[in-house]
Amino acid sequence: QRFTHITKTPQLTTSRTDAEPRWKIQSATKLADLPKVYSDLSKDKLTAFVVLTAMAGYAIAPGATQIGALFWTTFGTTLCSA
Repeated sequence: QRFTHITKTPQLTTSRTDAEPRWKIQSATKLADLPKVYSDLSKDKLTAFVVLTAMAGYAIAPGATQIGALFWTTFGTTLCSA
């Protein structure tokens, strides 16, 4: 199965005419390249900071800490942030 993605072309000059496209369709993406594409889309570094913040908030909350609840909170926060 092949996928395609669209990327923005870099604008190096300011003398661009309206006839030049700002976006261009790239060649089909290979299955091996999909993790990189999804990593770029999900902004993995920002997601990691959000998840760490949620984990820290759970860790300093009063009451007993449950590993299962921490895992599911981390998992859900990762999915929502990504």
